[in-house]
Amino acid sequence: MGKVPSGPEGPASQSIRKLFQPSVTLQPTFGQACSLAGLLGEKAKTIKKRSWIAMTLSVQEMSDRFEIQDLLVGYCYAVDDRDFDALDRFFTEDAIIDYSEMVGIKGSLAEIKAFLRESLAPITAVQHAVMTTQYRFDSDRCETRTVCNNPMVVPGDDGQPQTMFFGLWYIHQLQRTEQGWRIASLYEKKCFNHNLPDYIRQQVA
Repeated sequence: MGKVPSGPEGPASQSIRKLFQPSVTLQPTFGQACSLAGLLGEKAKTIKKRSWIAMTLSVQEMSDRFEIQDLLVGYCYAVDDRDFDALDRFFTEDAIIDYSEMVGIKGSLAEIKAFLRESLAPITAVQHAVMTTQYRFDSDRCETRTVCNNPMVVPGDDGQPQTMFFGLWYIHQLQRTEQGWRIASLYEKKCFNHNLPDYIRQQVA
C-alpha cells in the first residue's frame, strides 16, 4: 500500500480534518454583533436605572395599609355573618360608631352590637362590599374614606322578598395600639339608596 499524503493539500488529510472538526458555528456579521452589543447595553442601563428608583411608600406604611384593610374587611364579614362579638377584635374599647346619617343611631360598640342583632334579624340576606380606600396617616393615627355598597333582601310592603340597596362611605378614625391598628370611630356618610320598601323609607328619611 502506498503512503497516504500527509501534506495540507492531501485529500486524506482534508477528510481527517473534516471528520474531527467540531460542528460548524455560525459567526455573526459585524453589523449583527454591533446590534447585539447595543441591545445588551440598553438592557444594562435599564437594570441600573431601575435599581435607583426610590420606594414612594415605606415598608411600614405598606404594612399599616394591609393591616387597616383587614380591619375594614373584617368588620364587613362580622356584620354579614352576624358574628357581632367578633367586632370586639376590630374596635378600641371606647370606640364610637355613628350610623345617624343612615339609620338614626349613634353609640358605643356594645350599643351598636345590640342594635345590629335586632335590626338585622328580619333581613334574610345582606352584603357589605368595600373598595377604593383613601388613607391619611398622622403618626400613630389614620383617617380612611371607603366606598361601601350594601344590598339587603328584606320583606317588601307586600310581604314578598325585596332587594334594596344602600351606597355610602365609611369614614374611619384608626389608631395604633399595642395590639396593632384598631378602629376608634366609624361614621357612615350617605350617598344613595334604591328600591326601599315604604316602611323602611319612612325610617331612614
